[in-house]
Amino acid sequence: MAGRSRRGRAGRLVGTANDVVDEAAAAAFGVNRTDLRIIGLVAAAGTVTAGQLATEAKLSPIERAGRALLAEYAPEQLELVIEVLRKGERMQLAAAERIRAR
Repeated sequence: MAGRSRRGRAGRLVGTANDVVDEAAAAAFGVNRTDLRIIGLVAAAGTVTAGQLATEAKLSPIERAGRALLAEYAPEQLELVIEVLRKGERMQLAAAERIRAR
């Protein structure tokens, strides 16, 4: 059992390290991890349909619906949405810090 446990832990650690690299790469490009994965898929395939991309990227139905919803907005509107989301993020993180400080 000890060997299996160590292998499992080692596998999790490699997965976590992979996540850290993906996050750093995405940040360097100014995109999120899903977008980074999609950029990689498009770069590898050259030409790909939206349906193929969704399948290859393993986007969930919620992610696909969200992207379809965002496609309905003009770039200026999306900037406002992004601004609101970032403000919400800052509020949530500040609330988490207040909770931790107690």
